[in-house]
Amino acid sequence: MTEADPAELVEQAADAFRAGHPDHPLTVRTGKGPMRLRLDPQRIRQVLDNLLTNAAVHTPAGTEVCVAASVTAGAALIRVTDAGPGIPAADRERVCDRFYRVDKARSRDRGGSGLGLSVAGSLVRAHGGTIAVASAPGRTEFTVRLPVRP
Repeated sequence: MTEADPAELVEQAADAFRAGHPDHPLTVRTGKGPMRLRLDPQRIRQVLDNLLTNAAVHTPAGTEVCVAASVTAGAALIRVTDAGPGIPAADRERVCDRFYRVDKARSRDRGGSGLGLSVAGSLVRAHGGTIAVASAPGRTEFTVRLPVRP
């Protein structure tokens, strides 16, 4: 673990997302001033990359995506939101389970292994944080909460 700014990691992940998914408009929102946290920057970037890629893979081209970083009392929040079709209520609790796919018709060669969100959840928990999902038609939001450690 080292000291890093989650907003800088968000900006880096946004640049990579734009290069890899030019068909998805991306908005980036970060708080004012630096946010210094003790974390593993490579692993948090992996979380961001997984969440952003997930947003692109599971939404049609042209779907807006937003990534935001902010600080609240005792925690940094990173949100990845998309304006896609949403995740059915029956699937929301399981989307971070290993090998779980919402769209059962997707094969591994077309829809991934079902590990991206599971890996993201494990990495966030290793940082003492949580990952949550809220979804409805037209909006899905993953919220990563990382504790601020002295």
